[in-house]
Order: sequence, then C-alpha cells, then structure tokens
Amino acid sequence: MTYGIRQVELAALMGDEQSNISPLKIGTKGPPPSEFVNRLMEALTLPQIQQDELQKAVAAFPSNALPPQWVSV
Repeated sequence: MTYGIRQVELAALMGDEQSNISPLKIGTKGPPPSEFVNRLMEALTLPQIQQDELQKAVAAFPSNALPPQWVSV
C-alpha cells in the first residue's frame, strides 16, 4: 500500500523526526521499538490485518530486512 506522503510528513504525523524514518525505509536501522510501530500504524490508519502483518514482520526479520511491500511512503 502506498500512501503518497513524504518522510517528513509521516514523521510529523508520528510526532517524530524524518531522520528516524529514512533508515527504516531503506533498511539500515534495526527493527523499530514497539512504540514507534504503534505510532506508525496510527499515523497511517492501517487496517487491523496490515497492523498484524507489520508487527509480525518487525518481530520476525533481522535488522536489515525491509518492511512488507505494502508499507511504502
């Protein structure tokens, strides 16, 4: 799922810094803390099934894994 917003806009929706979004998007930062994931899901208003998939992906993949394909900003 593509949301068509810029990283800086997403960061603002999450109450975070753009510099914390970019490394996650390109896979250079380890899995985010659950608080970050919760704010991301809230900011993007993800349906429950996508929330579940995102939480599973964060828990299951190594630090250099990319997020599920539908999470594209």
